[in-house]
Amino acid sequence: MLHELNTNSSIKPLTVQFVPLKVITEGATWGNWARKYPPQGNGIPLLYVIRADGQMLYGQSGSKSGQELGQFMADHLRQAGRLFNDRELQLLEATLSAAREHLEKKDKSQAVRKIASLSKLGTVGELQSYSRLALEADELASQFTDEGLQQIEEAATQLDAPETQFDAALALADAKLVYAAIPAVDKSLKAVYRSAARDPAKKEALAQAEAIQRALARKKLRGGDKLAVKDLHRVIERYPQTPAARLAAEKIAEITGQPVADVAAAVGQNAATAEEGEFRTWTDATGEHRIEAKLIATKQGWVQLETSAGKKISLPIKKLSQADQDLLAR
Repeated sequence: MLHELNTNSSIKPLTVQFVPLKVITEGATWGNWARKYPPQGNGIPLLYVIRADGQMLYGQSGSKSGQELGQFMADHLRQAGRLFNDRELQLLEATLSAAREHLEKKDKSQAVRKIASLSKLGTVGELQSYSRLALEADELASQFTDEGLQQIEEAATQLDAPETQFDAALALADAKLVYAAIPAVDKSLKAVYRSAARDPAKKEALAQAEAIQRALARKKLRGGDKLAVKDLHRVIERYPQTPAARLAAEKIAEITGQPVADVAAAVGQNAATAEEGEFRTWTDATGEHRIEAKLIATKQGWVQLETSAGKKISLPIKKLSQADQDLLAR
């Protein structure tokens, strides 16, 4: 039978998808093998088909030849799962290696993105292969999916209560940053965000939380501490006297080593300077429209702004976000 596997050209397309092994039926090696894969029958030869994950698909005495052998191989290939070519295996191995490295560095968002990139090979988490690499990739994808969905589910239930709304928004913004590359997680996130968009308070909480998470994510870049602090200052300026502003001040203190009170005072000075002519982002009451402009004047409930292009805009202060209204009232 082994000779036919090596010489029968008609079954070569099937043969190349198997790795022929010859096991001597005596000694300790055979004893270990037979205990792991007990055969049916006592005759010689014994014919086995072992899948890549170690599962025995067939183990009986007797041989196969000719057309029967070809049909036998085809039948068992259908149970063997997907086979990868060399290029696909190299991609799979390199991707897993990079994902593991990111996890060791506590950078889960990059690890998730790496695993999600395996969509080039098939459905992420369901590569339909029993190879060690594919099973490991599926396991990681399943782990990330479960973590992301659980985080979203828990946060979504807390988004309604004012006392837990901002913490819930932070958790959702974090899930978006870390897990959104996984299709199932992204779908769940979008559903929660669509629902929250109908509630101005939830929408504003999510906008503030995302601003915080984006700022903190910049710490991973070269010169990241400086970039993060700069963006956190912007959060305080844009959303003064909010949970986001307080958290931003705490994070600045952690990064710079300055006491929170000193940081808050410094930001207050910066905000006053911005009122005197520095450009900043202004947001309308719906949270949907933003403009980069500097403050020119306020009078009788109206504010006048000027864009970098020199265009002057006047609008009622009550049309601005609550954070911007609070800033103008200081």
